[in-house]
Amino acid sequence: MKIANGDLFRRILLNYKRLTESLYSYPEVFKQNSDWPGDFEGRSILALTSLYRALQGNEKEQSVVMEHLQQIFLHIDEFLNNDGYFGNKFDGQVVNEQQLSGNSWYIRGLIDYYRLTGEKKCIKYLKSIVKNYLIPIAPFFEKYPSSIRDFGGVGGHECGTIIDSWKVSTDVGCAFISLDGYTAIYELLPDPILKEKIAGIIRKFLTIDYISLECQTHATLSCTRGILRFYQCTKDVKYLEYAKKIFNKYIQYGMTLDYGNINWFNRPSTWTEPCCIIDSMIISKQLYLLTENEDYLKLFNRIYVNELRTFQRSNGGAGCSTCAYGNNNELKMYLYEAYFCCTMRLSNGFSEIVDFSSFYKEKKLLLPISCDGQYYDDNVDLSFQNDVYSHDEIVLTINAINEPLNLYLYVPNFACCDSYEKVNGLINLTIDKPGKIIIPITLLIRNEGKLLLRGDMLLTTKAQSDKETIFLYNGKEYSPLYDNSQFEEEELKGKIQYV
Repeated sequence: MKIANGDLFRRILLNYKRLTESLYSYPEVFKQNSDWPGDFEGRSILALTSLYRALQGNEKEQSVVMEHLQQIFLHIDEFLNNDGYFGNKFDGQVVNEQQLSGNSWYIRGLIDYYRLTGEKKCIKYLKSIVKNYLIPIAPFFEKYPSSIRDFGGVGGHECGTIIDSWKVSTDVGCAFISLDGYTAIYELLPDPILKEKIAGIIRKFLTIDYISLECQTHATLSCTRGILRFYQCTKDVKYLEYAKKIFNKYIQYGMTLDYGNINWFNRPSTWTEPCCIIDSMIISKQLYLLTENEDYLKLFNRIYVNELRTFQRSNGGAGCSTCAYGNNNELKMYLYEAYFCCTMRLSNGFSEIVDFSSFYKEKKLLLPISCDGQYYDDNVDLSFQNDVYSHDEIVLTINAINEPLNLYLYVPNFACCDSYEKVNGLINLTIDKPGKIIIPITLLIRNEGKLLLRGDMLLTTKAQSDKETIFLYNGKEYSPLYDNSQFEEEELKGKIQYV
């Protein structure tokens, strides 16, 4: 079992408090986002199932989350069409891009709920959705419109036009978010026809110049997650290579200086979107697990250490910031909370973080994130304080152990860690008896291109809060990015930093 502690657990509890409010519960959960059928409902279900997993070891909170889920599923039939999804039934003529995207989140939530509970009606819904919705729509992707769209808001909206049988959205490319749902169903219920359709959708996406088309970065990375899942299902290495190529382009053209994102490619004057940032973190994790490339592990930690500080709010939700990108290095709040999407994806992110905080690979136990937690199984019970930004040391407490164990710990670049040698971003030690191991860590400050970092944590100028730690470098004062979960909305309006 993997249990979150320390600052990570504090953040999960904040999100738990927000996600168990009436907005994300029956009946309010079914009264939102009429222009995005299935989106609010699906993200809410996925958020709650993710939160349940992130709260491992906390049975009281888990039981509350499960009660909310059960109430939603007790009434969900009242809001679905006869084919088992949200919105109007597909007429075989026009694809509503936002409906397809929204129902992909519903599919993800439905599958997660099935895996938690074994509820058989979930399979009934999924089979109907595949037969009556996903397979009939798949051929329409060949005509997906490759034209620049109207400028949209934070929530996106329909453009009001039908182009080549598509009712299109200002969230350009959001139809390809559905690849996440397509592949999630295929993983659970393999079907040769569905496999063929998924391969065709991927082929189509690869023909699109998603940067020139100014696709939404969140849509692009959700599509990429679908491609990665398809690789894991098929073991066809070309899909892994496709995912790596798309993600590398995102890093080059869509990632901000502080490891956030610009909402659309080629539109850096817009805002960041935590939905996409969570996507980028998940992809970094998956690519590291698949390739063992240290760069992906470093990127995961930088997104985790810096972006959770800036986009999580004091109410537990997630909000948007200005884009520190190119020649603009100013960073401040843009929107306090995107309650209709990003707050829910944050729960999804927490589940991925807790899952990644400790895991076995080839008889090695890895602790690859700078966070605190606990891991135990039949052989070992281990508590770890690995949040070097809070403790300036790593503390391992071996509560019980039966057989010797090889342990690998992530340590940021340019960190002095006693006499331990770091290989591929990890230090290795063997634990074989109960007790405590303390590894002092000294995080050095250094320049990396335009950035000044202390470990993986960005340092900024113009800190305006007594709550923030100040570091001296070359005679000047710097501070970490604000921990925006510590400030109320009115306070955040005046907080400006420069990366």
